[in-house]
Amino acid sequence: MSEGNSTSAAPAPKDFPPNYFRHPGYSGWMYAHIILMILSWVVVLPPAIMFSVARSRYSLVTQMVFHAFNGAGMVTGFVYSRATPDLYT
Repeated sequence: MSEGNSTSAAPAPKDFPPNYFRHPGYSGWMYAHIILMILSWVVVLPPAIMFSVARSRYSLVTQMVFHAFNGAGMVTGFVYSRATPDLYT
């Protein structure tokens, strides 16, 4: 009886055209850009808006934190864009 173990080799992966997610060497910049933008727009901005609407004393602080995260995300995106070659030419 077979227990599901196969001795045949796994199928070879298909050749994919080059893309930015598989580009070696600079993927850390792209992931940093993604994480910083998600943190700034999804985590920090909604409380900043709520504090601003409520006229809280924390509104300026949270807006500054949002701008810091968003600026860092833009810088990492710019660095990644300049470091990687144009793969679609």
